[in-house]
Amino acid sequence: MRNPGPKTLFLPVVGLLAAAAVLLALLTVTTYLNLDREAKQAESILAARGATVVSGLAAGLRTGWRFWDWQQESLQGLIQEMSQGEDVAFITLLDDFGIIIGHSNPDLTGQVPKDYHKIVSPLRTDKAVGWFQSRELYISGRRLSPREGMGRMGRMMNQNRRSVMLLQPSVILVGLKTDVYLSSRSAQINRAVIMGGLFFVIGLGAIYLIFALQNYRTIGKTLSDLSTYTSGIVDNMPNGLISLDGDGRPVMINRAARTMFGFGEKSEKHLTNHPVLKALAGEFLKDLDSGQQILEREFAVSAEDGQSIPLAVSAALVQAGAEGTEGQGAIFILRDLRQIRDLEEQVRQSEKLAAVGRLAAGVAHEVRNPLSSMRGLARFLARGMDEASREAEYLKVMVGEIDRINRVVTGLLDFARPPRPELSSVDLNDLLRHTLGLVTDDARHQGVDIIEELSENSLKALADRDQTIQAVLNVLLNGIEAMPDGGQLTVRTYTDSGQAVISIEDTGPGVEPEDRSQLFDPFYTTKKSGTGLGLALVARIMEAHHGRVVVGGQAGQGSVFSLYFCRPDTELEEEA
Repeated sequence: MRNPGPKTLFLPVVGLLAAAAVLLALLTVTTYLNLDREAKQAESILAARGATVVSGLAAGLRTGWRFWDWQQESLQGLIQEMSQGEDVAFITLLDDFGIIIGHSNPDLTGQVPKDYHKIVSPLRTDKAVGWFQSRELYISGRRLSPREGMGRMGRMMNQNRRSVMLLQPSVILVGLKTDVYLSSRSAQINRAVIMGGLFFVIGLGAIYLIFALQNYRTIGKTLSDLSTYTSGIVDNMPNGLISLDGDGRPVMINRAARTMFGFGEKSEKHLTNHPVLKALAGEFLKDLDSGQQILEREFAVSAEDGQSIPLAVSAALVQAGAEGTEGQGAIFILRDLRQIRDLEEQVRQSEKLAAVGRLAAGVAHEVRNPLSSMRGLARFLARGMDEASREAEYLKVMVGEIDRINRVVTGLLDFARPPRPELSSVDLNDLLRHTLGLVTDDARHQGVDIIEELSENSLKALADRDQTIQAVLNVLLNGIEAMPDGGQLTVRTYTDSGQAVISIEDTGPGVEPEDRSQLFDPFYTTKKSGTGLGLALVARIMEAHHGRVVVGGQAGQGSVFSLYFCRPDTELEEEA
């Protein structure tokens, strides 16, 4: 399981930051263009407004000069009247020397404005010109032509015998307030800042969301991978595993347990009342609740086919974890002991055969010599008798029975001391064809059909050819003899778990379950004329070959004898 690397998390964030940067840049450019456009519009409006006020004041001056001479009071009144607009900051008239001859603030009359020359420098013609003096003040002004400013040529008049100098304005200046423009610009900037902040917050939220979603996805994927990994481990355990909740209902059953008890693909819900689970819960849950430790405790349950399955059970309490349950559940680890029981039986069988073999060897050695003497004496006595006499017939029967006893003794010796097999690579298909040729006449005479189902390719095994023929021949003859009224004998070769297998199946009465444990014991036979050494010898030969013989089939439906051999590439341990 691998967690997403930094690059996986980094790329979405970079993409989002890039998008946010682009949007912020677009917002900045748009805001700048809007502010610039608004500034130009405001300047145009202020210029038009200033030009209007300046032109109106100039027109008023011209009209007044036509009908009277402007005095200080009347001129000041005109300026005050023109200054009534809310957006007018001030109106001033300057003469050629820069002296204020009229101002909306009368207190400034007679003064010279600061930076006079700098202020009037843009005014070169009688056309109105405007500019921003500061952020809060826009100035519009123009020069007055001599005709507009001089009135009646500046003549001196005698009025009431006093000489009065007429006013001579030459520059009109109008100051306009920029409050509306500044408030609009401030609002625009505020909107831009708010939008930028909004984008920033949205970007941060999106980044957090991406990290949260990525983290959620990572955690979900990690949990999913961990669950898959854990389920894979549990499902592929060699031992069975069953977990029950606090109410004794199955939560999980792994593949080994399903195979062991024949559950198949049934869901845990449909196995709640299965006898195996009921037996486990009834046997162990009380002990677990009382604090007892359950480790490798032997217990037997019955599978669906009725077969008893010996188990080694380990159990422990766990948190139930199932929805709708309370308390603690239990987990069971089940080890199938059938194979161990089979191995133990094989060991006991080997020990039994070894003991019987040693006994048989001693008995056979002591019996064989007297038998030879008795056979020789009987043949000697028969020479002097008429072959048709009763005595000669008795002696002939005696020699035959002695020969039969000798064959039994020879069999005992072969069983007790089988020669060490000389293992080599043997083609089991060729060996079977040769052995089947030896029993073809017997099978035909018995009405038995032989069917060969040999592997397509040659099947090599590590075996002693002569001993293997002897073992296979014994099994074939047993199968033919088990079908006195005819039948079918099927011979197969195949591989199973890396071993080469010869399988011989007959359609005879089969072997009763209670007879299988004794089938390979010396002198045990179900045949009237059998010695009980044939299958015992087969077992000894297969044991010497580091193989085994397995009996299958069902009573009443025939028997299956399977001989398992090692392959040529198998490394065998040297026997002492």
